[in-house]
Amino acid sequence: MKSAPSSIFIKIFLSTTLSIFVSLVVTATVLYLNFETIALKQVYANDMDTLVQTGKGVAALTDIAVTLSSQIYNDLNVSRLMYYADPDAEALRTADVQLTNYRLSIPFIDSVYVYNGSKDTFYVNSVINRDEIREAIQTRAQLDDRYIVTLVKSFREFRPYRPIPRTYATRVADRKAKNYYTFLIYDAFGQGPIEHAVIINFSEEWITDFISDNSPMKNSETFILDRDGVAVSDSKTYPMMSDLSDLPWIRRMLETELPGSFTETVDGTVFLVSYTGPDEGGWRYIKLTPRSFILSRINRMKYITILVALTLLAIGFIASWLLAKRLYVPIETLVATLRKLSLEEKKNVGLLRQVFFRDIFLGRCVYDGQTIELKLEELDTAFNASGYYCLVLLTIDRHLAFSQEFTAVDQSLVKASLMDACVAAVPGRANHAVLDMGHNGIVVILNSLDRKTDFDADALEERLVALRGRIAEVNKLSVTLTVSKIEAGIEHLPQMYAEALEASLFRLYRGHGAIIHAREIQAIAFDGYEYPSETEKRLALALLAGKTAEARERYDEIIASANLHPINVFNMMLSHLVFAVDDAVRTVKRINGTDLDIGKVISVANMSNVETIAEINARFYAVFDEVGNVLADRRANRNEQIIEKINRRIETGYMRQDLYIDSIADYLQKSPAYISHVYKQRTGTTILDKIIGVRMAEAKELLSTTELSVAEISERAGFSSSSYFFKVFKKMNGVTPNEFRENKEVRA
Repeated sequence: MKSAPSSIFIKIFLSTTLSIFVSLVVTATVLYLNFETIALKQVYANDMDTLVQTGKGVAALTDIAVTLSSQIYNDLNVSRLMYYADPDAEALRTADVQLTNYRLSIPFIDSVYVYNGSKDTFYVNSVINRDEIREAIQTRAQLDDRYIVTLVKSFREFRPYRPIPRTYATRVADRKAKNYYTFLIYDAFGQGPIEHAVIINFSEEWITDFISDNSPMKNSETFILDRDGVAVSDSKTYPMMSDLSDLPWIRRMLETELPGSFTETVDGTVFLVSYTGPDEGGWRYIKLTPRSFILSRINRMKYITILVALTLLAIGFIASWLLAKRLYVPIETLVATLRKLSLEEKKNVGLLRQVFFRDIFLGRCVYDGQTIELKLEELDTAFNASGYYCLVLLTIDRHLAFSQEFTAVDQSLVKASLMDACVAAVPGRANHAVLDMGHNGIVVILNSLDRKTDFDADALEERLVALRGRIAEVNKLSVTLTVSKIEAGIEHLPQMYAEALEASLFRLYRGHGAIIHAREIQAIAFDGYEYPSETEKRLALALLAGKTAEARERYDEIIASANLHPINVFNMMLSHLVFAVDDAVRTVKRINGTDLDIGKVISVANMSNVETIAEINARFYAVFDEVGNVLADRRANRNEQIIEKINRRIETGYMRQDLYIDSIADYLQKSPAYISHVYKQRTGTTILDKIIGVRMAEAKELLSTTELSVAEISERAGFSSSSYFFKVFKKMNGVTPNEFRENKEVRA
């Protein structure tokens, strides 16, 4: 008997080994067979979500363009070009300045045309290129953009308020054709031709940059098709305005109005093709995701799954064998030892009482009515097995801090003090027992035959409030008290304890120091829960933009969505939220090169230690504030550097007549619209005003200190002509340059 393990251990070894083997084989097989299907479905869902958001973004861009087009069309200064037969020079200049301002107000506007049907003339305002000079006033016959002539003539063939994709063939030999999105706003009465119109040309980057695929996947592409299968956006493989309708996989999409996906070989590469249905303008959004990229990770997961399963199986075999080899001591010896220990423990009646009730609560032992009566008598308790019972569960708030502050011995002493306080709070005639349930707190068992007197709700609430106050005053601790339902019969104790333990978790919603009644929690009707994914995305976008207030609002909406739901639902929501915020912060770190580290503030691991929503809020708010401060500092530093460079460029090169916003933008390698916005926001004035101001200050200095002619001063100060200098000087100073020079009072 001593040389081999007993038969019971052999059975345990075999059953454990078989269970491990079957579980691992079944789990690994299911995962192995379903990895690919699950992955493709997840990628399709993600791609479709991205395409839908892209479609909404393009629609928003279109709305902005339509609004700007209408604003230009109704502008008083611009309308003079459309309605006046022969606008004077001042009207032309004012309208041109206004059109320039409109053009610079939105990035990617290449040119604006104003059409006067009565004169059959186009007024052109466009980006200035040194190698391509365009006339500002052109007749229909002279217009260098011939597509516009066709557009005006056949305007009824195009849908209003929709971007018209097209190609503009420049007249410069060594410059390639440009792709535009054109918006046409016009007046046409009856079936007649267009009388007046405004045409805005957006460069292809307006939409292409918005939908460009920044995924790390090689060969991944996103583009837009119209109803005829023509690409209306630019991508890596398919240039804008390419007719793709001859491609079989394109025809497959054009045959249906519904969104979907399929696997297709394109140019030798197998892709997952995801596409939307056509929008109101007939555009559909398409994303190509290389199938090899998806399956490369899946194959790796398959191999890892098999390897882990085999490793765990081997470890299980070895561990089971070693355990069986070591268990040579007969069961009888172990039983005898346990009996001896049991007899020694029975010397302590109080401990046995604790063990008895704890076993009942935890379902370790099931007794019939007669046995319970004998046990209660043996343990010297006055409990009546058929009487009314009520449990009060006392939970120490901020338990992590409590366990760190006190040693194990001191914790036992504190709990003993709390148990004494509980005894003092028991109703006068009620039988009672106080149990230490370890980490789950302290349980007070109340038993009485008189439910109405000893379990009066108001009287019990007063005693609990007094108990909570005494503990706060004497022990300097905050506790949460949970009251079970009142049931007749000791056999209900396990269920009552389980319900009270579950109800105590609602401290998360009620806060520290709450008094929670299990019957109220059970009365709450829990509806189904759906995680607010869209709100999570807006939260991530707000964090990336450094909008702390908006991030808090979106976060509060997500937290509120799970309010008063079961705790497992809230924990699921919280896990989603932690991962989402962590991903957003990682993106901020990658883009801005910061050293943000939120792992010690929020993570799935340390969130298990929080007890109330207030604590959770404080941690997330701290992260939002830190991210917002970092991004604000980064933006401020970059903008100040840009403004300093712009001012230096103007102050050292004001005399150059080619100094304008576009040339400064080229020097800074930024877009004109971006530097105009930053300069206006930070200084309160425009770059053009700054240039004119510096030139005007130099002109005044030369008029006051030299005898140079007005023409020479105009040239030295950087003005393009003396007549333009004269007009600007008169407008800004109220006098002409000669009057300024001759009148000392004006100069003063």
